[in-house]
Amino acid sequence: MNPKFFFACLFILSSIRGLSQADFSVKRQKLKTLIIDTMHENFLVLDRPNTLLYFKQDDIIDFIDSAKKTKLFTHKSPLAELEDTLKFQVKKIVIINIYSTYTDVEKDSILKLQPINKNVQQIDQQLYFIAAGLILNGRCMIYAKASNKFVSRNLMAKRRKGIMGAEDLIFRLPSGKIFYNMVVALGD
Repeated sequence: MNPKFFFACLFILSSIRGLSQADFSVKRQKLKTLIIDTMHENFLVLDRPNTLLYFKQDDIIDFIDSAKKTKLFTHKSPLAELEDTLKFQVKKIVIINIYSTYTDVEKDSILKLQPINKNVQQIDQQLYFIAAGLILNGRCMIYAKASNKFVSRNLMAKRRKGIMGAEDLIFRLPSGKIFYNMVVALGD
């Protein structure tokens, strides 16, 4: 193995753990949810295929600030677009995650209705670990699209083994559908 590649991977993995500020080593965990007053608080909505995930903007800012306290960022923050967006203190921010979760047909229909710019895609990528950490910490409100109601019970996070040693952390609705997932370990 190339030493440069090894140290690059080591740096990336250590920065992910420092950035996340959450313990993703859970095997199985029941999830708790939060109730957000959408009339009085600023919130961010992450639109996924099965759910709408609501996060308080203040919780996201606190999560980023705690990552900065670890002195992980020595130069420009890799979360600059997200931080700049949250500085505007807009009541509601909606991020549609079409590039990694929707099928091609669904992507085309979404893009016909509403074109998505490059900043939204970058913010979505920056929310990848932050959203998972906030969901695990119970700092999220979850709206199930299929049942048209907010879900607060029988939510589960579970670690799943994948192909060639990869591992995912999947988040399931009471119906068993996956509403969020993330890779926590890469395989061979």
